[in-house]
Amino acid sequence: MRWRNDGGWTREVHRQPADVSGTTDVADMFDWRLSIAEVEANGAFSAFDGYDRVLVLLDGAGMDLHFTETGERVELRPGNRCARFAGEVPIEAVLVDG
Repeated sequence: MRWRNDGGWTREVHRQPADVSGTTDVADMFDWRLSIAEVEANGAFSAFDGYDRVLVLLDGAGMDLHFTETGERVELRPGNRCARFAGEVPIEAVLVDG
């Protein structure tokens, strides 16, 4: 699926549906999901309010995450750690090789 901001693609591998009995707006609700994203351009992450996110670099030179509210920066590089953060936290991503 192409991103709304045109900055990349996401392929959803699995989605565990949420227990939303009695709710009518369930299209985007899930307990958890596993996706593979291809980031093509620098830009802001979409918000996923109420969800925790975990990012792992699978391919490429890397990506820097800039947490805009705190000023924290996390470098994702091949073979290093993952990044964990709340889905509602504003983040700007910068690709290492653009």
